[in-house]
Amino acid sequence: MQIYEANLAPPRQTLWIKAVVAISCAALFFCLRFGWSLIRPPDYELNMSLASRAIDTAIMSLIWGTLMAFLPRRWLGMSGNWQVAVDEDSIASSIVHGDTPNFLKSKNMVHKGKIRSIFEVRGWRGNLKGIGISERSELVAKMTAFVFVPAALDEFDDVRLLAESWKAPGLDR
Repeated sequence: MQIYEANLAPPRQTLWIKAVVAISCAALFFCLRFGWSLIRPPDYELNMSLASRAIDTAIMSLIWGTLMAFLPRRWLGMSGNWQVAVDEDSIASSIVHGDTPNFLKSKNMVHKGKIRSIFEVRGWRGNLKGIGISERSELVAKMTAFVFVPAALDEFDDVRLLAESWKAPGLDR
């Protein structure tokens, strides 16, 4: 078994982008929560005026939006070392953090002769470019899970060619 590793830096976001994300998340949370409180208010809101509900909802939405935007990306699994393990019969990928317990690590695997789709994964702002390999169709793979091979990997072309040679017979895609 050969294990290849690529260190992926988290996406860099400026303070301006984080502020826009915080306000957008806060607006979304406010619309959802305030709309729900108009339709079906909880017991503690029954005696509150509409303005009090709006202020309460706005403050909580702003707090949650700020947490979502400024939470360290390491906690969200967006950085770390990406490992791709190539065996005689399978290709597996996983992201590894030094302090993450084993039961929280996700590992995806495809087997020789069962690969149905190989597709390009376009990164956002230059991060996480590569290919996705799956035993399912491309749409289902993107909705569930697939083996991700980052383009930053030194052996990227070798793994891509190996995956293309392992495609299931009779499939054009």
